[in-house]
Amino acid sequence: MRIRPLSVLLAIPLAASAQQASKKQATTTVTGHVYCADTNAPARLASVMLEPVRAVDAIGAAHEHGSSEQITMTSVQTTLDGSFTIPNVSTGTYYVVAYMPGYLSPLATFPADVLSHPSAEDKDRIARVVPKIAVDTAQPASIDIRLERGGAISGTVLFDDGSPAPGLKVHALVRHKEGQKATWSALRPTPFLMTTEVHTDDLGRYRLEGLPPREYEVQADLELQRITIGMTLDNSGASMSSDSQARLLFCSGNTARKRDAASFKLTEGEERTGEDITIPLSKLHTISGEIIAAHDGHLLNMGTVQLLDAEDKSELETASLERADGKFHLLFVPEGNYILRVSRAADAAYEDVPYPPGTMPRTHEEARVARWYGTADQPINIHDDAPTVVISVPEKGATATPKQAAASQ
Repeated sequence: MRIRPLSVLLAIPLAASAQQASKKQATTTVTGHVYCADTNAPARLASVMLEPVRAVDAIGAAHEHGSSEQITMTSVQTTLDGSFTIPNVSTGTYYVVAYMPGYLSPLATFPADVLSHPSAEDKDRIARVVPKIAVDTAQPASIDIRLERGGAISGTVLFDDGSPAPGLKVHALVRHKEGQKATWSALRPTPFLMTTEVHTDDLGRYRLEGLPPREYEVQADLELQRITIGMTLDNSGASMSSDSQARLLFCSGNTARKRDAASFKLTEGEERTGEDITIPLSKLHTISGEIIAAHDGHLLNMGTVQLLDAEDKSELETASLERADGKFHLLFVPEGNYILRVSRAADAAYEDVPYPPGTMPRTHEEARVARWYGTADQPINIHDDAPTVVISVPEKGATATPKQAAASQ
């Protein structure tokens, strides 16, 4: 996802009296230049922001004491010679934070949770890597900054018949080590790390840039959406809503199973190409079915079905019973062994509830549950489409064993 540089990096609560806040402070102007370290050329139209050092130092105390005062920081852009001017700067010491697409802001090396809740050790690291400037309102201040080029990952997402997969979201996943266990999570966007998520173009190509050196996986998001648009004939009101009908994530190594994903290390400033993903249309199948009550066999009209990997129990896909036909539909199921897990199964009555007059849409659907049921796990092997799966769920408070659930097939 690309987001424009924010005019506020952090809104930091600080403890200060109303009297101090109301005093008009003397200010000065901070100027400087931003350069690209790899070319020595000016960093044109780069974003620059001053962040008070005291703001970072005060974050923990402000959260602890519930202070509500805020500090506002303005972002400016460099001109065509790489110069910038920030007016109305008060006395103090500031971190000078700069960003340009493709280049690595020092703050981009810190996870989003560290920037919002830094420990004492985090604050020391920030102080070491981010340029600082001391501002005295008696005279103007100036600083020059050099930006290092970030790493980039690029490739193509194709279907196995050779056709491109356009419009798919592609994420960069980073590896985290927690003791002996490694976990993966999406690289979160911050005001100075913009391209943690992109979409494939019409040829299925993608490029993620400005990335810090870490261990990565790439993930392509195959999603089928249903979009509903409502409007009045006189154009006095309109609405649009969307929901996901099916979703499957494909990882580096051409697999939908996280345990089989192939990772790689991106070095500083590396341009890594050829991280291609092929989506195997010929090996994706559909599972459809119904949920019934074990005590009398009647059909339920509410419930969620998760598709779990039989080996590590990780979730690949999820679906709910459709109001139109009373069935669940898992549309992108790779071949293999799975567990179908049913939860939130219920008998429910649905009714249209009106919104306030003049709004669109005029009504929305609400479910009133008459009876809840327990959960059930049903093993299943997929090597072709499975259009008639039936899963039996027990009374509320009970869990069906795999043997009991399988007996309902």
